[in-house]
Amino acid sequence: MKPQFANLQDFLNMGGHSGYVFSAFGISIALIIGLTILGFANAQKANERLKSLEELRQKGK
Repeated sequence: MKPQFANLQDFLNMGGHSGYVFSAFGISIALIIGLTILGFANAQKANERLKSLEELRQKGK
């Protein structure tokens, strides 16, 4: 099996396509991190809303 790239410099250059490849990786990672943070924030808001609704329900009994 022959290696695709002869050295690290060739790997980082990726035949002239490194700008596209690494920017795609960067955008993907940024989106995944952003969506994870957004998910946790929405879950926290939902828990707070549930807690307030449960308190209202307890007061109504």
